[in-house]
This record gives sequence, C-alpha cells and structure tokens, in this order.
Amino acid sequence: MRQAGPPRRFASSDLPLVRVLRDLDRHRAVTYVHVQHGGDRLLALRPGPPSR
Repeated sequence: MRQAGPPRRFASSDLPLVRVLRDLDRHRAVTYVHVQHGGDRLLALRPGPPSR
C-alpha cells in the first residue's frame, strides 16, 4: 500500500466553509476533511465501500 503523503490544500481561508466543502465534494479521492479554528473542530467523513 502506498503512503498518502502530506495533506493537500484546496482553498484559502477567505472562502466560506460551505463553499469549500462543496468544492471538496467534487474530488472523489478526498475521504475526510478536518477543519479546526481555535477550540472548534469539524470532521467530515465520506462513506466508503463496505469492508470485506
């Protein structure tokens, strides 16, 4: 299995969070998004295929 490498950055902080999440939804290779601002955190996971 290959290593994932460093996280990619898709948008700057001047875009609203909803727009960033919609843009990331277009990239099927993105399986999770972790956003943190101060003590607030958001973790969004894309459901994957069932494991065997």
